[in-house]
Amino acid sequence: MTVSKAEANALGCIIKETVHWILPDAILALTGGFRRGKECGHDVDFLLTTSEVGKEECLLPRVIDRFQDQGILLYCEHQGATYDTTRLPSCNFEAMDHFEKCFLILRLYEDQVEGGLLRDPGNSRSWKAVRVDLVVPPADSYATALLGWTGSRQFVRDLRRFARMERRMLFDNHALYDKTKSGQNAEIWELDDKGEGEGVSERGRQSKTTPGHLEVVHLVMYLKERWLDERT
Repeated sequence: MTVSKAEANALGCIIKETVHWILPDAILALTGGFRRGKECGHDVDFLLTTSEVGKEECLLPRVIDRFQDQGILLYCEHQGATYDTTRLPSCNFEAMDHFEKCFLILRLYEDQVEGGLLRDPGNSRSWKAVRVDLVVPPADSYATALLGWTGSRQFVRDLRRFARMERRMLFDNHALYDKTKSGQNAEIWELDDKGEGEGVSERGRQSKTTPGHLEVVHLVMYLKERWLDERT
């Protein structure tokens, strides 16, 4: 069933209110085609994260329970995180990332949507069932997850190829890894507050960007500008 941008925005308000009732400093972001400016889609994707790594644990089940209490949850398939940092990065790209996520069908009412529901002719029901995906990356993977889940698929595919072939980096929804650096005292490539790359040292970790505490736009623009430069 087709979903309008107004319906996606209405769902965002409902989910954000629910999330903030549980955890006031949680972060919710609309992703997918609607974030890219599309007016219609077939489902609505959101990223949900927290201000600190670890605070996201057990958040999603509480959100699902709250939807159930509100009487708007029609279907739920919950998948726990399979995030294992010892197996990352991987050169084999997987269609789905390892973050905790749930696939929902939520009840959306007519009076909750500006301009009303987008309905098939002859359908006078006062509510609509809408497919919603909620994905919960930890704070330090939020920026790359937001970029990956926003898409488009072609842009992310080209960006991954550009990172690998031109910059010797591995990019996926979990992080951006510098293939030239490794070891117990790895240099981590990250962004400063101007969106420029700089190296910092951190013991015991892979050479991975940690942009969760930075403006996400910096990472997006850094990668996108360099990707565009190579194509022009």
